[in-house]
Amino acid sequence: MNSFKDIDGKDVSFESKSDLELELQRDIISKEITAYLVCCNGCWYKVTKTVFEALDEMR
Repeated sequence: MNSFKDIDGKDVSFESKSDLELELQRDIISKEITAYLVCCNGCWYKVTKTVFEALDEMR
């Protein structure tokens, strides 16, 4: 079993990296990244850039 922490410090468990969907949220004008999002078990979680990058490397 694996887990990651969301932006609020909540532990989110997952069994496989295939359970995760990663998405960047961007400002529609500047195109700057405004949030790092992870979908796990049908729920979206806001995470830090560090967590997002670590999860992305796992996939």
